[in-house]
Amino acid sequence: MVPAIVVVVPTLTGFLLTSLLWRHEDHARLDPFTMLGLRVSIGFGLGTGICSYLSFVLQALGASSVFGIACVEASLLACLFVAYRRRSRTFAASPVDFRTLLSRKPRAGLYGALAVCLTGVAVAATILAKQAAHGGWDAFAIWNMRARFMMRAGEDWAESAFASDLAWSNPDYPLLIPMSVVRGWRYLGVESTDVPIWVAGAFIAATIGLLVFGSGLLSTRKQGAVAGLLVVGTPFFVIHGMSQYADVALGFFVLAIVILCCVGLRTPGTDGVTLWVLAGCVSGLAAWTKNEGILVALAAVVSATAISMMRSGWKGSRRVLAGYVCGGIPGMIVLAYFKVALATPNVFLSGQSLGDAPEKILTLDRYLQTLDAFGVQALTFGEWLVHPVFPVLAYTVAFGFAFRRRVHETMMVALTLCLTIAGFFAVYITTPHDLAWHLDFSLNRLFLQLWPTLALFFCLVTNGVDRLHHGVRRDEL
Repeated sequence: MVPAIVVVVPTLTGFLLTSLLWRHEDHARLDPFTMLGLRVSIGFGLGTGICSYLSFVLQALGASSVFGIACVEASLLACLFVAYRRRSRTFAASPVDFRTLLSRKPRAGLYGALAVCLTGVAVAATILAKQAAHGGWDAFAIWNMRARFMMRAGEDWAESAFASDLAWSNPDYPLLIPMSVVRGWRYLGVESTDVPIWVAGAFIAATIGLLVFGSGLLSTRKQGAVAGLLVVGTPFFVIHGMSQYADVALGFFVLAIVILCCVGLRTPGTDGVTLWVLAGCVSGLAAWTKNEGILVALAAVVSATAISMMRSGWKGSRRVLAGYVCGGIPGMIVLAYFKVALATPNVFLSGQSLGDAPEKILTLDRYLQTLDAFGVQALTFGEWLVHPVFPVLAYTVAFGFAFRRRVHETMMVALTLCLTIAGFFAVYITTPHDLAWHLDFSLNRLFLQLWPTLALFFCLVTNGVDRLHHGVRRDEL
């Protein structure tokens, strides 16, 4: 029952909407397996976010009964299915040929290694879930606690969940994770620890799938498997993901944004506009997941607009902006209502003093301390036994770079990462908290949010594993 509520229904909703907006079918004709996996992966995150929006709106309207939620979700699903069926008659996707998929020994070997690693991740996630059913500190002190207040408080949920006495629990944090948990609890009629566990585990699985299939679409299938191995082999990714925090979920949406933007840059005409709408929808969900998502959404639209303007001038950039903003408007309306009507003032903004900010900005020691922490964390955050920088360097030396073949996509990902990291850096420089404490407490999680996207970047700038001996073959998708 829990998997159906948490995973199946949202994934089906998101899959249908993703398929309707992803109207350019060239990739589906060439590589139906990759496109199916990509749409399912994006569909889970998109559907989870939509169900979270609906649950919050119904809660705000005082209509959050199980019957009300089920009716709204069933109506939406039915409308999407009818629209999808009408559209699917105009295009018949090629069947997935698994024999061709595994016909090449390097590809089969990489997929086999990835399957073994995924099995290990599933076992580790199960053990972690049993050891800490309520998750880590932030899970039961922030995310799940907020969900419990909203579940138990009845008509007084707003005053209870966002009371000033709970300012220590960051009541300004967005509600994608809490509302997803509340939704599951309402369907079950009980506050089961299985719901947040399944939400956390599903985001881990969806992030891996999104990275493998997204890298496979933007580069090659083998590169997608390499990217998956890079992230699956990061112990902190699994450990922190099963702690039921929101960082892996945000990392999923960051990755989805840049993948959709990269595909949008490749797609001309009106089909490209619908992809920008989809990217805007996902950006709104990133902002609905954590406050850092607002920064990522801004960084992505600035990057996409700049690259589009460089390629096709102001006309192309207007198409990007129009689609991105239109897709993000519904989510931003919900987020704005939450921030204005319910959330307490943000601790970083309310704690700032206009007199202290210039002094912090002009203090060289703060920059040196922050740079040192960034460098140390880059080497330690993943809790690896062997740091991946060494195999990554060896891989790059062996197979070389591929800048020229994917220059715009590489620039898109790199610029988004750079702008986001610059924003993180600026927050640390001006933080009202003790700088050492703030860096030690949060920097590893910020790196984790960007780690899947960095793995995608690695696959975009390097050649595939067949490059050394065979060059680039026409059948290498």
